[in-house]
Amino acid sequence: MKVKKIMSVALIFLIGALTGGAAGAYITMHFASLFYIDGSILQDVVSIKQNIAALQNIREGKIDHATEILEAALDGNLIRYSFGLRGSRHLRQTVKSTLKTVKDYRKKYPRSTKYPEIDEAVGRALAKADE
Repeated sequence: MKVKKIMSVALIFLIGALTGGAAGAYITMHFASLFYIDGSILQDVVSIKQNIAALQNIREGKIDHATEILEAALDGNLIRYSFGLRGSRHLRQTVKSTLKTVKDYRKKYPRSTKYPEIDEAVGRALAKADE
């Protein structure tokens, strides 16, 4: 009888732990996905605004200003890769190929900003093309 009670309590505890673990995992995944989606949407919104600003400047004949907007956006995109390349082997190869394209572009059209930190981060990112 005592063994039966202990087994019942252990089973109830196990069911509670499994249920709580599943609920915790679901909640964690739910909020993590919302965080990722929010970040992705925000990145798209910033990109859209930059594109509109560049297009308006082109249409108004302000080519130098449009070029600066696009160059700054490119720098912003490159900085994330200055910390390293992540993902599958195929994804890393795709990123390296893209970085090589940017590196060739920047050889033809060199750029530096008034912010050495940005220039260094962009340089680190472009160096990943050869790794």
